[in-house]
Amino acid sequence: MSGIWTVLLLSLLPGAGNFLGAMAAELRKPSPRFLNWALHAASGIVIAIVAVELMPNALGTLAGWWVALAFALGGMAYIALEAIVERLKAMRTAVGAAGCG
Repeated sequence: MSGIWTVLLLSLLPGAGNFLGAMAAELRKPSPRFLNWALHAASGIVIAIVAVELMPNALGTLAGWWVALAFALGGMAYIALEAIVERLKAMRTAVGAAGCG
């Protein structure tokens, strides 16, 4: 197989995977446990891509402490957003419970 056909075939694989996954989800509703596994696998793939493709370039361009600082700030932003969402959910529940009486 020539190089161009190999590249075209490999570039069609993600689309075929999405199509097959959508068809499988339409035919049978996935269980919450399976959905949890699928989402964890997807996030693992994204983390692996970042580790292999982006981190060497970032470490070659920036000092290591900049990367660590960005990672820490991202973690703190995640924790802050999660706390805000939980507080808003609690407020919405309290307002809903008060309005029912």
